[in-house]
Amino acid sequence: MAVKNYTFVDYATQAYIALVGLLILLFHNSTVPDWPGLLSAHVVGLGLVHWLIQAHAKRKSAPLLDFLRHFYPVLLYTAFFIETGSLNRMFFKDYLDPMVALWEQGLFGCQPSVLFMQKLPWLAVSELFYASYFSYYIMIVGVGIALFLRDRQQFFHYVSVVSFLFYVCYLIYIVLPVIGSRVFFYQVDSYVLPEATQQLAVTSAYPKAVQAGVFFHLMRWIYRVFEAPGAALPSRIHATPMAMMKIPESKNAQPVFIQYKFIDKDFKPVYYIRRRGSCIRPACPCRYCVLSRRSSRGPAPTPFRSCTRIPRDRGPPPASRRGSSPAPGSRRSPSPPLQTRAGRTVAFPCRSPALHPAGGRDRTPSPTL
Repeated sequence: MAVKNYTFVDYATQAYIALVGLLILLFHNSTVPDWPGLLSAHVVGLGLVHWLIQAHAKRKSAPLLDFLRHFYPVLLYTAFFIETGSLNRMFFKDYLDPMVALWEQGLFGCQPSVLFMQKLPWLAVSELFYASYFSYYIMIVGVGIALFLRDRQQFFHYVSVVSFLFYVCYLIYIVLPVIGSRVFFYQVDSYVLPEATQQLAVTSAYPKAVQAGVFFHLMRWIYRVFEAPGAALPSRIHATPMAMMKIPESKNAQPVFIQYKFIDKDFKPVYYIRRRGSCIRPACPCRYCVLSRRSSRGPAPTPFRSCTRIPRDRGPPPASRRGSSPAPGSRRSPSPPLQTRAGRTVAFPCRSPALHPAGGRDRTPSPTL
């Protein structure tokens, strides 16, 4: 059922809030603190998000409201993430770190993260890794703000991809709680690994050189205040950049589908282009131009659909509407005829003469629509 003024990220956010609220209602136990309060917060969240979307639809000119309406998922990431630390033992009474640590021991023969720090106890190395980790938090918000201010279309794509990825990760954190390697250093209150698992680590203390770093103390503070225990698997730090790489780089690119409209006074046939792996900008609709816009990421675009609104009871358009001969000295030339389903031949003047250099390849007629 479609809801007025909703976009994909709105559906995803509301679905996540409702689903987690339903999990709290059905599976809460003694490990969930104040579950009625958490459930009430989810109900209020559903209402506030819906109100924000509808309020923006009525007053689109308000800058602050416009920012909150589109940026609210990014503002909710931290709250949703912290909440997983209170809900991640509804299905398993304890953290799964002993089991995961045994997997790592069997696969690598050691605990890689702990051994790496012991072998390279250098301030420069640790600060580089902690600074890189810290940049992840800046990247999420910074890229969102930059795209919001410069390219709304790409911002909508960005926030949709990242939000969907985060919501899937948050659900996994709730179901499969794994703290990660920092549990070997006793950084999680009220939880200690079994003695047999703790002995797998070669050390349980950070090197003194590492503790002298600025980013070490900054990340320690972030872990204590914002980090949710049990949110190590899967890693958002690795998943987020991989998802962002799928976002088109072109400023005006439109993902997945490109729609070309040939607008005329008598009829409006629509020509769609599908592109695998990349996007292209709208330009001349003739076959020569379309096939000229190639990309190293995938094959040339191919027509796959036509508009059903093309009139079939009218004759061909007047000669004045067909492709005319170019003026003397002009680079503009008429486009090849476009064959419609009704058998009529329609010519559309090329809108991008720069794409047709003199002496170029012969342009073949467009396929039947």
